[in-house]
Amino acid sequence: MTISNSFGSLDTRSMVAVLTRNVKIVGDTSAPLGGSVVVTSALLQPMDSPVLNNVVQTGYANLNNVQLLNLGDSGSKVSALNFVGLSSYSLNSQASSVVHCAVHNCSFSCLNVTTSSNITITNSVFALSQVYVVYVEIV
Repeated sequence: MTISNSFGSLDTRSMVAVLTRNVKIVGDTSAPLGGSVVVTSALLQPMDSPVLNNVVQTGYANLNNVQLLNLGDSGSKVSALNFVGLSSYSLNSQASSVVHCAVHNCSFSCLNVTTSSNITITNSVFALSQVYVVYVEIV
């Protein structure tokens, strides 16, 4: 989606790829924030449109055979894998899943599920975190 006005335009899409082999995402252990995977919703408000034209875009992720290593940040309390604000009440919501994944050596927590629903987690391992291994806030 591109948002345009008299000042210019902003491309709000992200690159998406389908990989057919195992994926390993490794954070930099020498940096303060090793990295984070965040799946969330965003309110898009066109700059020259009234508030009635706001659109909520709800993200989703289907992770299969993914390894997350050395991610998160204990200083800012950011988890390695985050599902935040994904409500099944949104008009365009799709289910998210984490299947056959390994999330370990996390700087804060390995998994954070907050104000979200419609997420399936099966046959996955979450281990070796500094604070919480898994944090779930029931909606």
